[in-house]
Amino acid sequence: MAKDYLNFTTPLGALEWVTITGTGKKRYDPTNKLDDSPKNFQYMVNIIITKDEADAIKAEFLKFWREFKPAGATKQTYELVKEVMVPVLDEAGKPTIDEDGAKITKPNGKWMITAKTGVLGFKDKPTVVQVYRPNLDKYGKLVPLNLGGKEIGNGSTGVLHCKIGINAFGGNEGLMCYLNGIQLLKFVERTDSEEPTGADLGEGDLSGLDEIEGLDEDVSTEDGPQI
Repeated sequence: MAKDYLNFTTPLGALEWVTITGTGKKRYDPTNKLDDSPKNFQYMVNIIITKDEADAIKAEFLKFWREFKPAGATKQTYELVKEVMVPVLDEAGKPTIDEDGAKITKPNGKWMITAKTGVLGFKDKPTVVQVYRPNLDKYGKLVPLNLGGKEIGNGSTGVLHCKIGINAFGGNEGLMCYLNGIQLLKFVERTDSEEPTGADLGEGDLSGLDEIEGLDEDVSTEDGPQI
């Protein structure tokens, strides 16, 4: 009988693209068959680790896989611990493309684990990914941290508390990393400071836009355009 899960805490590492509140991110859907219902969305985070850490973790995961893999399964069909790949740039600093139109990439010496959990959990109850303080309490327990509505941004560091489970789906067997919580050491607040930029298109043919009420009004404010 397969073991349900392996408790796992990552090494301390840099956190990237943390999404643990709101609607989450839609599950990978190459066939575009999933609708926009909450059951098809996930919370997720990437953590960056070293090669030595990655090698040790891969050995631990492989031992778990070999002991509890589904009957008839051989090797895992995908890697849970992945080497970070970056684009190969040309002299102008632009990504290079191969003969099939795909971007050419190379490893950057870092490794990554992605932890995920569904926005909806048991009996479709909303999932809460708990954030914790760096220090334990006097009883050795994790202490919840209230971020007060702020979000964790790139540049933050910490560890991920996870469960490693078995993916027994035929043809896609492997391991899954379920996110339970994030224990922060360094907090950098996420900011969405990048705004769209563009050129003034002038007052030429408005192609039907001139029929929109209020188009000629100045709608800009210090807080941005009013929509």
